[in-house]
Amino acid sequence: MADTLHFRGYDMPVSLVLKTGSGTHNYEAIANWHISQLQKYIGVKATDNVVEIGCGVGRVAIPLTEILTDGTYLGTEVIRTHFEWCRDNIGARNPNFQFIYHDIHDTLHNPKGTLHAKDIRLPVESGTVDIILLHSVFTHMLRDEIVHYMREFRRILKPTGRVYASCFLVNDDALKAVRDAPREGWKVQFKHRYGEGCYINSPQEPRAAVAFEDRVFVEMASQANLEIEQTLWGNWSGTRENPRSGQDVVILKPSAQRKPEVESLAPGTASTDFLDEIEQVNECHKTLVTKINALARKAKGDRRIVYKTTMSDGGEVKLSKDVEDLFRDARLFQDRWKLTEYCAGVLKSNGPPVDCIVEVGVETGVYSAFMADLFDPNKFVLIDLKYTAFVSSNERSCMTRLTGYSMDTIPTLADRSISFAYVDGAHDFKTVSDDIEKILPKIKVGGIIQFNDYATFNLRFAQPYGVKAAVNKLINSRRVAVVGHGLCPLGFDDVAVRVL
Repeated sequence: MADTLHFRGYDMPVSLVLKTGSGTHNYEAIANWHISQLQKYIGVKATDNVVEIGCGVGRVAIPLTEILTDGTYLGTEVIRTHFEWCRDNIGARNPNFQFIYHDIHDTLHNPKGTLHAKDIRLPVESGTVDIILLHSVFTHMLRDEIVHYMREFRRILKPTGRVYASCFLVNDDALKAVRDAPREGWKVQFKHRYGEGCYINSPQEPRAAVAFEDRVFVEMASQANLEIEQTLWGNWSGTRENPRSGQDVVILKPSAQRKPEVESLAPGTASTDFLDEIEQVNECHKTLVTKINALARKAKGDRRIVYKTTMSDGGEVKLSKDVEDLFRDARLFQDRWKLTEYCAGVLKSNGPPVDCIVEVGVETGVYSAFMADLFDPNKFVLIDLKYTAFVSSNERSCMTRLTGYSMDTIPTLADRSISFAYVDGAHDFKTVSDDIEKILPKIKVGGIIQFNDYATFNLRFAQPYGVKAAVNKLINSRRVAVVGHGLCPLGFDDVAVRVL
């Protein structure tokens, strides 16, 4: 077998092609089929702005270079080698084609990834996209992840925009058919229920193939203010009438009446309820870890997972009931992105001018780019030990990098010069407490600090965290008031406070 596949003027490494789940013998035929379906059911114009989630090695992107002569294309990918090939080959020849890498943790495609799917914010302005494409992406995602992406789609789509996404949709007939005798070429049987209306093929690798009941997928779209305009049934189950594809395909459009996406506590509501809800979340984490410990002791003897309810270097610091008034205007948000958006709105409406913002702990720069576009500051100071993981597409002209420990770099900033700070550095109690004491004098009165990973424990790495204790200590000192709390499905919540 040759090492490369020649496809429309590009020599593609066969090793990368095979990772997409396609063979070399039918690669062009499948590409032509995808484009013909897009043209038939949506229609791609030369001026369209297109986003593709999971661009692979350009099976759709390359044909689109011949169509989008006056439009734009953004492809995202979680497999770094695919992203790099697309960037260095397709992007190099076509300035209107951009590719970005999302380092999402996925045991199937990217086991060493550092991000959760719900951390992703697409670097696209709201209401600017005509078409969003996903080929065999939702088939490897779970419900909360899909809903998060759908909400992002709703944000960036034009009112006339459309989403073209393949998926596995099931009803009783489809499940019975594939379980009794899966069709040739389709080894999916979806025997394992994985939450309400969700089925997986393998308990060992849940994301290998994921299916949803028809009604549940409609509910998921509705959660994101999208609705199904058309369903193109696939032939994979052999039960649907008039199949027109392999997998099922849904074409989504923005709902006519948009529902509010941010669930929050209205200003002035009883702060005791807010505090109790957050404490209940933390208690759930403790209960879960207690069970993990019991299983670990049983399975591994002395090799147990240790969970400390108190931080050895700072103690467990609970919020005092005496500070309930500091939560009077606090709001609860569905995720950190919505919390940061709210903080930006607060500052722009009745806060100090947003001249300078700071981020401690940068990593790939995905959140950096989001904040830069959101706040539009004159200056954005990034602080990290190194920037080897920083993705160049997240760079903005307002950014200035400081390299080193936060204890050394924060003091170099001018006092009362910062309007907003995002802190995601070290997570032990002492370091977070030190960061707080160093950064507080740098924040303008009325400015906001948002802390990431407001938690006592990292379940993924079985590691105690001191962020919650340090931030609670700050709130108890009455030097700040709480602006809001952003939830995270893994418990790595965010909390934002305003300097008094």
